[in-house]
Amino acid sequence: MIPLPNLVFTYLPNLYLLISYQLETAATDVEWDAYIVTMATALRSGQCRSLVVTEGAHPTREQQQRMIALVKGKPGRTAVLSAVSGVRFVVSVYALMKRDIRAYAPREYEAAFTYLDLAAVERPGVLGIIDRLREKLDPPEPVTVRRKRSELR
Repeated sequence: MIPLPNLVFTYLPNLYLLISYQLETAATDVEWDAYIVTMATALRSGQCRSLVVTEGAHPTREQQQRMIALVKGKPGRTAVLSAVSGVRFVVSVYALMKRDIRAYAPREYEAAFTYLDLAAVERPGVLGIIDRLREKLDPPEPVTVRRKRSELR
């Protein structure tokens, strides 16, 4: 059985936007390494924005340290969408040190998009990408083969 990913992401260079999606389980180090490499690419533009959607997962302490080292002193806004109040609280505490990160409940996605300066024409496409990323985290429907009793004889 192939394990499903814990973290999926995409970078949209035309929008200078890095979008990630996580479920409740923290990213593996391999997943996080790939994310950091993509983030480094995005940061080179000098205009990087990040949209993080999480259903409860957050980086481990080691992963956080690697991300902090990468983004330190670089411009870029981050909006975190999560239904989990604990995640939003941690982001708000982190925002005391890094003022360009904010947390939002899913119903506040328009406010998050506004914070990231996404134009009205860009927003439907971003919502579609979020949906596609979420689909990558869903297990596929099980394949069942049903046969008639007469076929089994």
